[in-house]
Amino acid sequence: MTSGTPDHPDVDAEIMTGLGRILGRLDPMPPVLDEMVLLALATADLDLELAQLVADDRRPVRGERSRELRFAAAMTTVLLSISPGDRGSVRLDGWLDPAQPATVTVQQAGRAARATGADKAGRFTIERLSAGTARLVIELRDGTRFGTPVVRL
Repeated sequence: MTSGTPDHPDVDAEIMTGLGRILGRLDPMPPVLDEMVLLALATADLDLELAQLVADDRRPVRGERSRELRFAAAMTTVLLSISPGDRGSVRLDGWLDPAQPATVTVQQAGRAARATGADKAGRFTIERLSAGTARLVIELRDGTRFGTPVVRL
């Protein structure tokens, strides 16, 4: 609904446009928001339990910054260490608690999914991942599946 006067019939639209410009300067959208939303929509799996991000820690390792993330699902915790790899890639090291074999799949927008196995100690590694947004889907041997929210690698 547009209000205004006969001289300025689109005054509401002008006000909203001005407010949008102000907000865009004072509190802009994160640059990866579009990519994160598109990845979440493209990989939506409505029956998949979503693990909750419970810790996000950045630490220097060997002079370079790494990041540790911890996710909690109903009966499993996933610890991820994201560190710089070669040629601008990232390396993902992960551990499942309780330790158990599983299939771990990394989904990234515009890229083929990468899968690996967690060993009986619950450990897995994926090297040479493209930096950017991603989510993990973990399938345990008993058929339980859960995924992480989209995160920036």
